[in-house]
Amino acid sequence: MGAGYVTRVVDLHRLMFRLGPEARREMDQAVVCIGSISNRARAVVATSDGVLASINELDAAKEVALKAKDARQARTSHARVARAAHRVGDERDADQRRNNCTIRRRKDALRSVTQRQRDRLGGTPE
Repeated sequence: MGAGYVTRVVDLHRLMFRLGPEARREMDQAVVCIGSISNRARAVVATSDGVLASINELDAAKEVALKAKDARQARTSHARVARAAHRVGDERDADQRRNNCTIRRRKDALRSVTQRQRDRLGGTPE
């Protein structure tokens, strides 16, 4: 499954029965290869220094990605909280403006002026 899913203890006898007959035949005898090999469908023991170093590099890269993800999620949640606080402040300000006496008098005066003009001019022809 990859370098991140390395297990230390493997029951080869049980694994052989779960694999197909071709893999069982290959696992019965140890294969020693020198040089680059294809490890497709073969059990490979990864204990060389280069392999262990690459596994450590992958783990370090995963840690960096995880920290970046955590930081991104923290920024997102902080932005959500800030937007919610801003929304609450806007609603509070709007409520104060609605209930402000001077603004209410001004609106009533404008409405009465508009109504007087409508009454003077009559209805609009349709």
